[in-house]
Amino acid sequence: MNLFFHDLMKSRYDRQLYINMMKKRADSIDYSAEKIHRQYDTVSISQKALDKQNVRTMGSQMNGLDFLNYSLAQDRERLSKTIQDHLYENGIHLEKEESFTIDVSYRFQITVTGLSDKEKAEQIETVLNQTNIGFRLLEHDQTVKSFKNGASVERTQMYDKWHADHFLRQFANTTIEDVSLNQDGKLTGNDQLNELMEKASRGKGELNEYVQAMIAKVRAVLLIGIDHIPNRSATFTYSDELQYP
Repeated sequence: MNLFFHDLMKSRYDRQLYINMMKKRADSIDYSAEKIHRQYDTVSISQKALDKQNVRTMGSQMNGLDFLNYSLAQDRERLSKTIQDHLYENGIHLEKEESFTIDVSYRFQITVTGLSDKEKAEQIETVLNQTNIGFRLLEHDQTVKSFKNGASVERTQMYDKWHADHFLRQFANTTIEDVSLNQDGKLTGNDQLNELMEKASRGKGELNEYVQAMIAKVRAVLLIGIDHIPNRSATFTYSDELQYP
């Protein structure tokens, strides 16, 4: 089942749920239920993505490049929908001409700027940082840049640095800044990391192989020098939809 047909079928099952939810939200904000429903409907999301690629069907008209562009556009629409959803659920309303900038750090932390109402900016920032939208935005940006610019040594190193740091935080409760290589080139860190490396060196199985591979990646990043590798980051603007600045 292709993505467009899947979205179409899903919308048929969920249409009444969406309508009821949109009508309830329309009572509290100055938007019509029709407009809100159009923004949230999954068919509309798919159609917006198709329109942006100037393609009307998911059939033979869409080649591999068209489909990738469509998928990225659809993902952007879904991200816009998610942000809009979080704003409405928390009673945050943007005026017609208002927009803001979203900066995402490599640890998924979101900073909101560009609004004259600083209290509203802080509220949006707090709301978005309580979700996984930072991770999704960073992954979307990675895909877009890889698609448009191709592979590069710097982008690979940036991803490896992020991946190494993410591994250390998840598995050893530490960060890439808090570990180092000794004179013998051995990775040293907190007790949790040392215990993890010891177990991985003696054990077998996929998990141990993964840990060993990630330890090798951490070492490779440290050999280059974390100060010589930029951090992953992404910047978007948002008004009624998500865009690149």
